Amino acid sequence: MTNKPNDTENYIPRHGNEPKKGRKKGLIIALSVVLSLVLIATGAFFVLQKVGSESLLGNTGISKENVDEDINTDDVDEDIIIYGGAKHKINENIVSILFLGIDKEDISESDGRGENGQADTIFLACIDTVKKSIKIIPIPRDVMTDVDRYSVDGSFAGTKNEQICLSYAYGNDAKSGCENVKNSVSRLLCGINISSYVAIDLKGIEKLTDAVGGVTVTSIETIGSFKEGKNVTLKGKKAKEYVQLRGNDVESSNRRLARQKQFLTAFASTAGNKVVENFTRLVTYYQTAVPYITTDLSLAEITYLAKSCLTQNIGNSLRYLKIKGETVMGEKHAEFYADSDSIFEAVLDAFYIKFN
Repeated sequence: MTNKPNDTENYIPRHGNEPKKGRKKGLIIALSVVLSLVLIATGAFFVLQKVGSESLLGNTGISKENVDEDINTDDVDEDIIIYGGAKHKINENIVSILFLGIDKEDISESDGRGENGQADTIFLACIDTVKKSIKIIPIPRDVMTDVDRYSVDGSFAGTKNEQICLSYAYGNDAKSGCENVKNSVSRLLCGINISSYVAIDLKGIEKLTDAVGGVTVTSIETIGSFKEGKNVTLKGKKAKEYVQLRGNDVESSNRRLARQKQFLTAFASTAGNKVVENFTRLVTYYQTAVPYITTDLSLAEITYLAKSCLTQNIGNSLRYLKIKGETVMGEKHAEFYADSDSIFEAVLDAFYIKFN
């Protein structure tokens, strides 16, 4: 609405039939409204970021009772560990997110305990929110560890040393399955605290890969329609097949893990580049993923993580740590026996800072 002076006889129209003073006043009001909205949005962002940081940060470190007795440590407490002649202190800036790939088309539907699929992909991402670096500990699906088991009616049936992938199957739904895997991974990694989890089903891998326009890799083995050494752009079902297919020999799961690492790096690079070009794509990818994931991350925590590491091309910042061990054929399935020192060293690398 045009603001005219009370003396209409002295009113002189300006450009656009708006008085100069009215134009200034209108501009000031508009700027005030915009500024208020910006302050509100900024305030909400920083509130969410603060809440998210408080809930995700605060690692407690390794307790002495969780360290394998075969590991040669000079001293262990929750804050300082002396190993290999060097001191290590807990990095309080680490947020650890457990990423799970479930061998099921739809994890939102529960088929009951024992029938909900298994965790075929297990990656623990350790994000340094200050250095903005990411270290990933790939967990072999067949690694043997103590797994909590539950009967069909949900009663606790004891703990058994078996393949870690089975942890998910004992859940009654996606949430309880993820929690059980999270507990098993923490137990495997010397009792270290894991901040949160994100699980995705097979259909979600297809949809998310398509959302970023596909990812290109050089096949590292001949399997299915893929030929070793040949470049292939993975989209839809091809993406799902590349991370899901495996052979029948004792090392087939380890080779598949290598393909999954390769796919994750390529996907993160592709998605990261697109987000750097247009940050709003992050919202699009998140909306695409929602129907196919289960997570205990809150909006505040997601906001904090976005501020911490998703403003850069995360594909270029991934560094994989290796858990060494031996794969043997068990009574029915392959079994991976991890080297205790290798596990301990991976945890120190990911969660601790070495100092003199």
